[in-house]
Amino acid sequence: MERAIKKYKTELERLLTPKSKNKAKDSILNFEQLGFDYLVVDEAHAYKNGKIMTKMTNIAGVNTKSSGRSADMFLKSDYFNETFGDGHLLYCTGTPVSNSMTELYVMTRFLRPDLLKAADVELFDNWAATFGNVVTGYKQGADGQLKLKTSFSQFANLPELMAMYKEFADIQSAEKLDLPRPKLKGDKPQIVVVDASPEQKQYVKDLAERAERIANGAVDPRVDNLLKITSEARMIGFGNRAVKSLYEKNNFKIPVGFMEDEKGKVDKCIEKVLDIYNQKKAEGDTKAVQIIFSDIAVNSANGNFSAYEYIRDQLIQSGQIPENEIIFAPKSDAKDRQDVFKKINEGKYRVVIASTGTLGTGANIQNNLYALHHLDIPWKPSDFERAPVKAA
Repeated sequence: MERAIKKYKTELERLLTPKSKNKAKDSILNFEQLGFDYLVVDEAHAYKNGKIMTKMTNIAGVNTKSSGRSADMFLKSDYFNETFGDGHLLYCTGTPVSNSMTELYVMTRFLRPDLLKAADVELFDNWAATFGNVVTGYKQGADGQLKLKTSFSQFANLPELMAMYKEFADIQSAEKLDLPRPKLKGDKPQIVVVDASPEQKQYVKDLAERAERIANGAVDPRVDNLLKITSEARMIGFGNRAVKSLYEKNNFKIPVGFMEDEKGKVDKCIEKVLDIYNQKKAEGDTKAVQIIFSDIAVNSANGNFSAYEYIRDQLIQSGQIPENEIIFAPKSDAKDRQDVFKKINEGKYRVVIASTGTLGTGANIQNNLYALHHLDIPWKPSDFERAPVKAA
């Protein structure tokens, strides 16, 4: 307990005296001196990783790590609630709960902490005991073996929980709003199936063996760990070129007869992009835009395989799409971000390669958007659900 208190004090001190990369911080005025009496927060799900004090530290589904921006938002929300009372905060989001049950508690803690106090569930553990269930069951581990795992994964007393939530939440479903929405071709996403190569299957077996050694404590976690294995498992789905880069990066011996040129799903995506581009060109449409989403294999630093660079280079080498019509989506802090979005809407950029974090939210580029290609599945279901709304 003393260690937890000390750690929490350290986090608060870090928050109150931030050491930002941006040294040009204004220290003349405090937030309270700015005179705001109403706060509007768009894309509020970005602040969902709020600090939670709990004894349930070893239970899956309970996020105890706080992000800096969420902690900062807690301070601002508490200031408005304590100074003006409820009704001076407006949080806007399409996914208030996207990855963990704790996010519902965090949102209530942001907007109406008085409701939690009135129901005597101000502390997270009390809230969890009232509105959630801890479930123990078998789940498949990284080594492929079934293991007992305890997780906070079921709601309880749902009518009472929703009654509290609706005290401050204005829920507007897509059906209720009936807003114009793009219709997917075939009314559902098209799944392109690509068989795994022998080289990919072999690397999966190698990963399972490594995971087993880690589980048995035979490996120093600084040398190999489950997080590294999970990252590599996602990467090998991109094909044999990605597999080869992992062999080289880990200084593993490449198997005899390894076929680097075996076509994988990245190559299939390239073929699909070219087919659509040429199809729209034949129809006289020279502005149809396609977005390729990938949250991994972004750059080639440190010997990594870059799906972004590979796709761009292959499209250019095909001679069918000019280089000036292909672009990597700019980061959120890029100065030319809005100019790039304008050119995408004008159809000057026809192929955009991006992560769901970069273009999944807050990017209005749907004027000529025709197709979306997801190379990998994002960690959060909400990222996958939000992106198709942009396509027309």
